[in-house]
Amino acid sequence: MYRRPELYDAIYSFKDYKKEADLLHQIIQSKKHSTGNKLLDIACGTGRHIEHLKQHYECEGLDTSPQLLKAARDRNPECHFIEGDMCFFELGRWFDAVVCLFSAIGYVRTFDALKSTLMRFAVHTAPGGVVLVEPWVFANQYREGLISMNTVDEPTYKVARMNTTRREGDFAVMDFRYTFGTSNGIETWSDRSELGLFTQAEYEVAFGEAGLETEFDEQGLIGRGLLIGRKPD
Repeated sequence: MYRRPELYDAIYSFKDYKKEADLLHQIIQSKKHSTGNKLLDIACGTGRHIEHLKQHYECEGLDTSPQLLKAARDRNPECHFIEGDMCFFELGRWFDAVVCLFSAIGYVRTFDALKSTLMRFAVHTAPGGVVLVEPWVFANQYREGLISMNTVDEPTYKVARMNTTRREGDFAVMDFRYTFGTSNGIETWSDRSELGLFTQAEYEVAFGEAGLETEFDEQGLIGRGLLIGRKPD
C-alpha cells in the first residue's frame, strides 16, 4: 500500500486527524515543562497529523517510506521531513514534543529494539519535553483469527482491503490482500505486517530506561491508550 500513498489516505479516511491532533495538543500542553514549540512526528506517514499540529508547533516528520514522505511534503510544504528509521535516527537537535502515533511503534518488533528506540526518542527530547507513544495492542489483548475489511468507493477508483490476524511467538502477523480497480483494469497484491507484541509493563520499562517519567492514559486518542513520558527538567 505504501507504493500508493493516495490509497493509504483513502483506506484510513475513517480517522479524524483533526480531533486526534487537537487532543494531542491539549495533552502536550498539560504535560510539558519546556518552553519551546518544536515537535517531531515519528512514522509521520502522509503528514495528516502534522497538517493540524503545525498550527501550534514547528513540526518535522520522520518516516522510512519515500512515497509517504512525498505526500507529506506536498501536504505540508512549510515543514521539514526526513527519511529515516525510528530505531537508529540521529538529527542532532532537541524537540519539545516527540510523538509516535497510530501504533507505529509496533514495527520495532522486539523488546530490545523497543528500548533502543525509546532511547532515541529521549535523546531528541528537550529537558522538560514530552514523548507520546500510541502503543500497538498489548500482548494480552491481541486476538487471533479475526478477519476484517475496509473498502473505498470513489468515482474514479475502488479499493478493497481484507486481512486476517494470527500470532507467531511474540509477533502479531497480519496478512493483507488488496484489490484496486480503475477504468483501466483491476490489480491485486498482498502485503504482510509483523508487529511486536509488548505488555504495558514492557513499554513502561522502556520509557523508564530511557530516563522518562511515565504515565499511561488508558483511553488515548482512539481507545488504544497513550504512553506519556516527560524528560526531567
